[in-house]
Amino acid sequence: MEKKKKKVAVDKCVAMLSNFLSGLALDFVATQVRLANRSAMGRFRWTAKDKATALFLYYASPQAYRLQPKLFVLPTVCTLRNLVKNGCLSWLFS
Repeated sequence: MEKKKKKVAVDKCVAMLSNFLSGLALDFVATQVRLANRSAMGRFRWTAKDKATALFLYYASPQAYRLQPKLFVLPTVCTLRNLVKNGCLSWLFS
């Protein structure tokens, strides 16, 4: 029951934020809100949009991206490199 209440609270928070944000900014903040309740050792599956956003941030400034984990939960640089290496970006350019 506790988990269901948290999900409802997160959904309400994201709905309220949608009045002020849109597009990638809303997706990024919604992911951060969802991850705020996750335990440090819990696993999380990144969505394609999350990976694309992280990749854009990484290519904009790799040094700044490495400093971001102090503020945000982001895919590791290794995850992004594997994404590029495996050619999983075809949907991004279509």
